[in-house]
Formats: sequence, structure tokens, C-alpha cells
Amino acid sequence: VAEFTIPAGLLCTNKAFQFSSTTEDIYDGKLSYRWYVDNTEAGSGRDLKYIFSATGPKEIRLETSIPGCADEIVKTTPALESGPLVDFSFTGTCEDESFSFASNILGPVEAHIWDFGDGQTSLSGNPQHDFHEGGEYMVSLSATNAIGCETTVSTIAEVHSLPLVDFVAEGPPNACTSTQTFFGNQTKNPDGREVTDWLWE
Repeated sequence: VAEFTIPAGLLCTNKAFQFSSTTEDIYDGKLSYRWYVDNTEAGSGRDLKYIFSATGPKEIRLETSIPGCADEIVKTTPALESGPLVDFSFTGTCEDESFSFASNILGPVEAHIWDFGDGQTSLSGNPQHDFHEGGEYMVSLSATNAIGCETTVSTIAEVHSLPLVDFVAEGPPNACTSTQTFFGNQTKNPDGREVTDWLWE
């Protein structure tokens, strides 16, 4: 028998919600699923994660089947409220250099917050942020409007490590003028990227 649950609480546009199938699967993995939102096919997994773009109530239909047998259930969500549309962009490349973040929020909001994925946050609209170690950071921007609809978007910021500059000098113990001394570059890049330029002074 097909069955699923509708997410509890306030439902808003521009935010992903999960509809979870509670259909008992006793068919050794042969049970298949098809989800429809307002009669438009929306997924074929056991659960459905969906972002609504329009307000109002929505009809959700789950069809389950095995060869020769099928069942379906239809439910209607509470009316969806309008949530903010959130996006952002950023520029930046290396650790210990300022990354610039620019928000793009459509719709009136009461609050917003940045999470830079390194334990630091910001309430600024367009913040600057320094990452102190190379790596990949999941950066998120969340915005909430007056009725409580919250939209969060996330993307990975790739931060490159700075090269570890080092060299050795090979020559007589006491270097003298007109005596050749060899300087050997031992610079390494922690993230494995090739170092392409050097400047000796």
C-alpha cells in the first residue's frame, strides 16, 4: 500500500522539502516509485526532495508498483508561502587573502547570515573573509522573511594554499666575491599544485 508523509511546519517556495515514503517494501528491492507534483512527474526515488517555485496548495501523488501490481496515494499540501530567492557570488583564490562575497536576495527579508564553513559567520550584506588554511569550504547564505520562510543556498569555495618558500645555498663555507655559489630552490606547494613562477633577489 502506497503511503508517504508531508513535511511538518511552514512550507515555502525556494526551499527544498523532503516527502518521505513510508510504503512497506517486502519485495526484495523490486518495488518502484514515481512521484508527481500537480500531475507533473517529479522523481523516481523512494523519497522525493522538491523545491517549489509557486505559492498555494500542491497535489502530491506517489505511485508504487511491482510487476503486475500497482497502488497510488494522493495528498494535498497546505498552501505554500512565498520564500526569499537567494543566491550569491564570490571572488578569491588563496589562503590569507580576502575573499569578497556578494549576496543576491530577491524579496523582502528580516534577517540573513553567512556561514563560511570554517567556524566563522557574518551578518554583513557583502562581506570580506580570509581563510587561513587551504582546502574546500562549504559557504552558505541564509535569509528569512517576515513570515518565517527561510532559504539557504550553499556552494564550495576552493581555497589554494600558499607555496612554502625555501632554498639552500651550496658553496664554500665563507662565500667570497667572484666565487660561485649555487642556490637550490626547495619550494613546495601543500595542495600539490605546480609552482610556475619564481623571483630571486
